Amino acid sequence: MAMHEVYGVMGVAGSGKTTIGKLLAEKMGCLFVEGDDFHSAANKAKMASGKALTDVDREAWLTDINAALVAAAPQQPVVLACSALKEKYRTILSQGLGTVRWICLVGETGLLRQRLVNRKDHFMPPVLLDSQLAILEIPQQAWTIDMGATPESIVENILQHMNESKNEAMPPSALGIIGLGVMGKSLARNAAEKNIALSVYNRFVEQQEEQVAARWVAEDPLRKGVKPFEDLALFVQSLAAPRKIILMVNAGPATLELAEKLAPLLAQGDMVIDAGNSHYAQTEQLTKAWAAQGLHWLGVGISGGEKGAYSGPAVFAGGEKKVFEQVRPLLETLAAKDFQGHPCCFWAGTQGAGHFAKMVHNGIEYAEMELLAEVYQLLKNVCARSTLRVATMLKEWQGGTVDSYLLDITIQILLHEENGEKTLDQILDRAEGKGTGTWALNAATDLGLPATLLAAAVQARQISAQAFAREKAQIAFDALDKVPLVLTTAALLKGYALARMVNHQQGFDLLTAQAKRNQASIDLAALAASWTNGCIIRSRLAQDLATMGAAADQFLWQPHFETARQEGFLALRQIVVAAVGAGIALPAFHAAYLYLQSLATKDSPMNLVQAQRDFFGAHGYQRKDNPQGPSVHTQWEPI
Repeated sequence: MAMHEVYGVMGVAGSGKTTIGKLLAEKMGCLFVEGDDFHSAANKAKMASGKALTDVDREAWLTDINAALVAAAPQQPVVLACSALKEKYRTILSQGLGTVRWICLVGETGLLRQRLVNRKDHFMPPVLLDSQLAILEIPQQAWTIDMGATPESIVENILQHMNESKNEAMPPSALGIIGLGVMGKSLARNAAEKNIALSVYNRFVEQQEEQVAARWVAEDPLRKGVKPFEDLALFVQSLAAPRKIILMVNAGPATLELAEKLAPLLAQGDMVIDAGNSHYAQTEQLTKAWAAQGLHWLGVGISGGEKGAYSGPAVFAGGEKKVFEQVRPLLETLAAKDFQGHPCCFWAGTQGAGHFAKMVHNGIEYAEMELLAEVYQLLKNVCARSTLRVATMLKEWQGGTVDSYLLDITIQILLHEENGEKTLDQILDRAEGKGTGTWALNAATDLGLPATLLAAAVQARQISAQAFAREKAQIAFDALDKVPLVLTTAALLKGYALARMVNHQQGFDLLTAQAKRNQASIDLAALAASWTNGCIIRSRLAQDLATMGAAADQFLWQPHFETARQEGFLALRQIVVAAVGAGIALPAFHAAYLYLQSLATKDSPMNLVQAQRDFFGAHGYQRKDNPQGPSVHTQWEPI
């Protein structure tokens, strides 16, 4: 008859084996056997008198315990608490049971003695401690655990050893995921439910993050084959070569710390996929440093939030193409499917290109959110501040040219109620961010490109945090004359549609310029296809751009969008004028209009700016009659 597992918690008197054994059995939901209960009255009396038991005294005691274990083990797992000090004692206890896993509790003699002194109504006096320590033989294969920790911590340690022991007998995993925060758990769930052989690791932080991986695996029977770890070396050893590891940890110092710990544990050809929001420059540095060691570091942007990570995110990969090809099947399995049924998995280029693409995606996302917030603000004024009416009007836009995930969730937010009140009305108007929008803005500045909508969106969030200044400004300016807002929803729709196009074009310009800097190219239509599902900015516009091929590079100026461009420009002008008259701030709408109007200004005043630079700094300038000629300097003041 097959036997269930038997776990023997052993140690000298005072080690806490009974306390630990009971708690372990309770956690495991199995039978607990107390070895002391099998001592004869004569044995207990002998020990109470201060005399140590002999091997002869122990023989019947050990045999009786073994008989109880043999009877119980076929029915369920068993946890035994027993001193089991010598190897020959453990041999008797193990007969007919196969392998017994021994857990030996050890600690300082002073602590053991103090525990025995404090223990009341027990037949084992402190005087027998020395005799027990003298004959203790710790099994070579035992899990040796310090008895000085809390019982709960000791039991969690034992459970971790159990999981690792089971994992040793399982075939190696095809994928490892490090970091079981919200996104990490969702992506791991995605992989587990798609039958990817998976190992998961989460760090151990006492009383904060303990047994996170093991508990996550235990939550759902569908994760039975997932291997949990909080020992990084054992986690790495559980993976098939070449190892493929996805990092789902906070960007910055946490990623760098993990990179430093992982590198010595890996072998040449192993691959680490940083799927956090890391800065592309950091990814470039790590890619080069790891390549020098024969290891591969890939920066991969993942978009879609918690829900997307589980149901299928959009994936923007960077790194050497031949390395990406090795992980492509795994990433495509995890990814969402685009509007044509293909995986939303896009290779953006070498080194930090994947994280650069994700950063630009997030920059576009910033402006998309700001535009919808401004639409909401305008409609509130048009609709006499009825949130329900705003939602109803936005519903009319669904399914049309401006349809998007962000539009859908905005409507849901507007309709959500708590205790009969609109939830949105209870939210403080102070927006935060994780920094990727600012990174994208800095990158645009570095490349010498306008990113006017992104700048407006970033600065709108920054202004929202200036509560004191906002309160004072409202007092100062609110009483000044305003013109009633006159604006049709048709004009708002056309202006909003064009503003979104400007936002995406500015993002595309940024991606193209970065690729050229790296002496590479980027397929913007293919990137847009990866934006059609899974990610936050998925939209009808992304589908349109995905079908444009090479024309996607400068899509805003293509004939396909001529009507939207002409009508939208007039609508933007109307929106801006109406909002200024009504005293309504629309940073993103203004930014879209001013960008287009600036482009449409053939003779700009920048000639004066260049003259000023030449006046005080002798920077020189080009002349209209020789625009490609040498720089000219004018002596503006008499010498």
